[in-house]
Amino acid sequence: MYPDASGQPALVFAHDCQDVNQGKVLDLVTIFLERNDLFSDTDETIEAGMSEVFLNLDHLIEMIRKASPSPHVALLLPVPPSASQDPFGSNYGSGQTRWPYKRNILRLVEHMLIQYVDRPGVHIVPTNLGLDCIDNYPTETAKANAVSDIPATRQNISVHPSQQGDLQIGDSLFDWIKGQ
Repeated sequence: MYPDASGQPALVFAHDCQDVNQGKVLDLVTIFLERNDLFSDTDETIEAGMSEVFLNLDHLIEMIRKASPSPHVALLLPVPPSASQDPFGSNYGSGQTRWPYKRNILRLVEHMLIQYVDRPGVHIVPTNLGLDCIDNYPTETAKANAVSDIPATRQNISVHPSQQGDLQIGDSLFDWIKGQ
């Protein structure tokens, strides 16, 4: 982050290239939208939330293009949540459930495809397809229930894959890069 004209922190892609890449513009820039951007949106707020996400994304792509018109911009599709409701209950109690979160991610993917699939120099990378949502989200082993001593293994993180899940996402990106 660099100060803007008013002294407030601002993202400036050209400065990043100067500071961390010896002034060279990158051949490929990947953007992985954070799943939390639309985490709590409801039916009433999802469109406004997505408008803000895409306004910021368009601004970022424009900033990358100003630094150099040549880099490819790869938009990584956000990954789905864990396979069960258990980790949502563990992480958020009754404050968030799997269904609205999954719905919001699906809407985000749909809008990304509509807005960016035909944009020159912008590529959609289906990192959401190769993730095993059953076996590659974190788990914990605990008593099956309050009155049982039988251990049960359950997913315990709802929206962030395990290291193995991150590797699957990386494999999808690597495969896409190799195919270019």
